[in-house]
Amino acid sequence: MTKLFFCHATPGGGHYGSTRTARKVLDCRFYWPTIFKDAYQFVSTCEKCQKAGMAISRRHEMPQQPILFYEVFDVWGINFMGPFLISNGYSYIPLAVDYVEAIATKTNDAKVVVDFLKSNIFCWFGVPKALISDQGSHFCNRVMSSLLHKYGVTNGQAEVFNREIKKTLQKITNPNRKDWSRLLEDALWVHRTAYRTLLGMSPYQILFAYDQVGKQRKFQLQELDKLCFEAYENSWIYKKKKVLLFNSRLKLIVGKLRSRWDEPFVTTNVFPYGAVELKD
Repeated sequence: MTKLFFCHATPGGGHYGSTRTARKVLDCRFYWPTIFKDAYQFVSTCEKCQKAGMAISRRHEMPQQPILFYEVFDVWGINFMGPFLISNGYSYIPLAVDYVEAIATKTNDAKVVVDFLKSNIFCWFGVPKALISDQGSHFCNRVMSSLLHKYGVTNGQAEVFNREIKKTLQKITNPNRKDWSRLLEDALWVHRTAYRTLLGMSPYQILFAYDQVGKQRKFQLQELDKLCFEAYENSWIYKKKKVLLFNSRLKLIVGKLRSRWDEPFVTTNVFPYGAVELKD
């Protein structure tokens, strides 16, 4: 149980579901016959996961009409998360998805987006062929148009994955939710190293060609190309089988990172039509 706790409940675990928790244990080179069953039971009794709620799985990495290129990191989805409670002066998170990149920012204007793209995407991964956004005002403006025209980047329209980052922050932050900027890097590490059904491997493995723990598995250049092609094929096959779901239109009254559930109650009576009597 100590291994399951480390791979699920610590900041590096991110409170993922039972399958990904079990895969993290396997990545750490541990195995026992009932690992998936034990992981399911452990995650089912996690208080923070229960309070966060179990939503329908959503895959926001690609749009329903995808612009799918051959090379990895040719397409990036970008979106803004926030505003959150102010944490060390920060209120927003610009998030880019292929290999997950995000930073904490004070505003969500066009200058922030341009600086984020140049510093965190272009300089690290090269210039992409397409950027996918929700066409918000911070993405559709003269400054962004000049940047995209300069580098020859296509600007598409789609809702970008950010729900999992919010859920991870919700589970690992303190009750006052003001330490999210400090824990953002932990949340990013969790998502970068987690197994992705869409790719058939983790984004970390695609980028660096070996697992993040244990003995480094060095690849020849042709083997790295093969790995990237396998990720492309896995992505294509997965999207052929699955229909992407849209973001829920339900707007919660509570804060973005605050738990949607109150403390546990004892049910003392159950009435017809779904009404129940609770005791503190």
